[in-house]
Amino acid sequence: MESSRTAVERGLRRIGPMLFAASMFLSAPDVFAEGDKAAAETLFQAGITLMNEGKYPEACLKFAESQRADPSSGTLLNLGSCYEKTGRPASAWATFKEAAVMARAQGQTDREATANARIAALEPTLSTLRIDAGDMPGMVVKRGGMEVGRGSLGVPIAVDPGEHVITAAAPDHEEWKATVMVGPNADAKAVTVPPLRKIEPIFNGNEGAAPAEPAPGSRLRTVGLVVGGAGIAVLGAGAIFGGLALGDQGNADVLCPQKKCSAEGQDLIDSASTKALVSTLGFGIGLAAVGAGVTLYFIGSSAGEEGEEGAEGAPSARIAPWVGSTGGGLFAIGRF
Repeated sequence: MESSRTAVERGLRRIGPMLFAASMFLSAPDVFAEGDKAAAETLFQAGITLMNEGKYPEACLKFAESQRADPSSGTLLNLGSCYEKTGRPASAWATFKEAAVMARAQGQTDREATANARIAALEPTLSTLRIDAGDMPGMVVKRGGMEVGRGSLGVPIAVDPGEHVITAAAPDHEEWKATVMVGPNADAKAVTVPPLRKIEPIFNGNEGAAPAEPAPGSRLRTVGLVVGGAGIAVLGAGAIFGGLALGDQGNADVLCPQKKCSAEGQDLIDSASTKALVSTLGFGIGLAAVGAGVTLYFIGSSAGEEGEEGAEGAPSARIAPWVGSTGGGLFAIGRF
């Protein structure tokens, strides 16, 4: 295990110009801010301390963050060792691979040799997981939430031991999900994604059908409300005309002392008589309409509670107006 990253810096200074071309293969720029280098060194030393204390998960986090701030083959070697200590051989193997590539580019043959030795020791113990899936258009396969490319399907991929959740989804199809437990020490597991089940559209059975006829009771209640409302409006009109008739009659009394009317007074009397007749008709028709409306509403409510008895036995009614010489009104005709 490397205890310092300064040896890497000394090596880079010795072979300076020779590494210019090789540095193009590195995953991060080879010029970093001094603050990043300082942070990377601090995190690296913190990782070493945690490793020595046996706190491997915490140490791995420190090494990974140090590598992100300032990539170094020495940091990768320690991160790989940390992964190995936490039971993640596939992650350790991949990290040592990365360290070998970086060390070769930097001319660090000792580090490259160390990385290759660790790789060779781990490879026989690696467990694998193969995912087989058909070529369904639009299907996306994921392992642990990460998409698995088409080129990786059907290939045994080195994975860390433990549970691996496999999902497959496609448009207009139900999602498929499976959990695979991969063991340590060269365990080999395979999972096959079955054909996804198509989501069938749900029909309620009434699409395209004609709207249902309202129940007779419902129709009667609606008619009752309309007739009753109209009756209230006619009552209001009758009251207005009654008031106007009283006004004309009062004015006519002023112009017709001792029953002797002027032409204007006679006109007021005639107008009052006409308005009084309209008022009387309005009150008669309005009261009849309100009564008929209430009757129809309660008949409809009763029919709704008792249920349909067929077209022959269902309650029905109609409203007919009547007007006589002394007034008018509405009457209901029907079967109740």
